[in-house]
Amino acid sequence: YKRQAYTNLGNLAFDEGDLDQAVDLYSQAVVLLSRTGEHRHLSAVQHNLGLIAIDLGDLGGARNNLIESIRLSRLHGYAMDEAETLTALADLAQTEGEYQEAEELLARALDLSLESKSRVAEAGIVHSLGLLSLARGDYLKARDLFVDAVAAYSYLGRPPDVVGVLADLSRTRVAVGDLRGGVRDLQRARVIADSLSLGPAHYAELALSEGDLQLALKEYSRAFDLYRSAEDLFSALNSPGGQARALEGQGLLNMIREDFEEASGVLAKSMSLRRQSAQPDPRALSITGMYLALAQEEMGDLAGARRELKDIANTLARLGDGVGEAAVMASLGELEVRRGDIDSADSLFLRGLALLKGRIAPEVEWRLHAGRADVFQSSDRVDAAIEELRLAIEAAERVGYGLPLEEGNRVRAGHSDLYIRLAERLVRDGQIEAAFELAE
Repeated sequence: YKRQAYTNLGNLAFDEGDLDQAVDLYSQAVVLLSRTGEHRHLSAVQHNLGLIAIDLGDLGGARNNLIESIRLSRLHGYAMDEAETLTALADLAQTEGEYQEAEELLARALDLSLESKSRVAEAGIVHSLGLLSLARGDYLKARDLFVDAVAAYSYLGRPPDVVGVLADLSRTRVAVGDLRGGVRDLQRARVIADSLSLGPAHYAELALSEGDLQLALKEYSRAFDLYRSAEDLFSALNSPGGQARALEGQGLLNMIREDFEEASGVLAKSMSLRRQSAQPDPRALSITGMYLALAQEEMGDLAGARRELKDIANTLARLGDGVGEAAVMASLGELEVRRGDIDSADSLFLRGLALLKGRIAPEVEWRLHAGRADVFQSSDRVDAAIEELRLAIEAAERVGYGLPLEEGNRVRAGHSDLYIRLAERLVRDGQIEAAFELAE
C-alpha cells in the first residue's frame, strides 16, 4: 500500500503545484515500484518526474526520466503510455531547438496513438505538431493542426484542453493577419474558461494571447494592461518563461512609443528570465534578441545591432524558422539602408522574400517590400519603388482584413506611412490623379 500511497500523494502534490514535495514522494514510489515490478505505474511516475523536471528547468534530468518511461512502456507493451511520453519528449526537443528530432518523435507517437485508437493521445499529438509548425514559421499548417486539435478535444469533452489550443490558434491567426479569427477564438476560450473557473495558468496564457491580439489591433493601452496581467500571473506561478514572454510584449510596446531606453531594459530582463532555464529555448532567445538589437540600433549602436542580428539570423537558419529569419533580414536590410550600403540592403531584402516564398507572414512581407522601395528610390528608380510600395501596401492590407470598419481603419492607420510614401512618389512621377485617389 505504501507504493500506492506515495504515488497518489505525489499526484496530489503535482496537481497543486508543490513540485519539490511531488519529486520527493515520486522518488520514494520509484524505489518501491521497482521492487514490485509494477512497470506501468513506474512508467507513469517516471513520466511525471520528467514533466516536473521540465518545469524546474532541469532539461537533462527531464530527458532521462522521459526516456526511461518510454523504455518501460515499450518493453511491456503499453502503446498509449509510450505515445504520451514520446509527445512530452518531442515538446522538450522542440524547446531545445531540436526540431527534426521533435518531428520524428511525434510521427512515432502518432502511429502508436492510431494503432491503439487513443483519440485523446492523438489530439495531444496534433496540438504538438501545430506548435512545431508554428516554431518553424509554417503558420497555415499550424493553423490547420490547431483547428483539428480543437475539434478533437471538443468531441472528447475536454474543455480545458480546448482553451489551451484556442490560445495558440489565436496567436497563429494573428501571425497570418486574420485578426477577426483571433478575436473569435479568444472570445470562445474566455467563455469556456469562465464557465469552468479554470486556474491561473490558463488565464495567464489567455492574457498573453489577447495581448498579442490587441497589439496587432493597435489597441496599445489594452495590450499593455494584458501583458502586465500575464506577467503577474506567470510570476505567481513561478514561470520565468511565461514572464519573459509577457515582458517581450511590453518591450515591443515601448519601442512603438519610441521609448527605446525603457524598451532595452525590459527586453534585457526578458532575456535574463529566458536564460534562467537550464537549457534556454534558442528560438525564443533569438526573437527577443532581435527586438533588443533593434532597440540598440535606435539608440545609435548600429555596429552592435548589426553584429547581434547576423548571429541571430544564423541561429534561426539552423533551427529552420524561415519567417523569423526573414524578419531578421528585413531588420538587417533597414540597418544597411541607414548605413548607406544599398547593394547589401537589397540583397538582404531579396533573401528575406525568398525565405517567405510559400509562407504567409504579412507583417514581415510588407517590411521587405518597403525596404526594397527605399533601395530603388535611392537610385532614382521611381517606377520600381512605386511597384514595391504597392506590394508592401497589398501585404499590409491583408492584416485585419474583414474587421469591422472602425477596427479595420485603426489597423490600416498603423501603416499610414506606406500610403504617404507612395503618394509622394506618385506625385514626383507626375501621377497626380493616382496620388489624389490614394489620398482619398
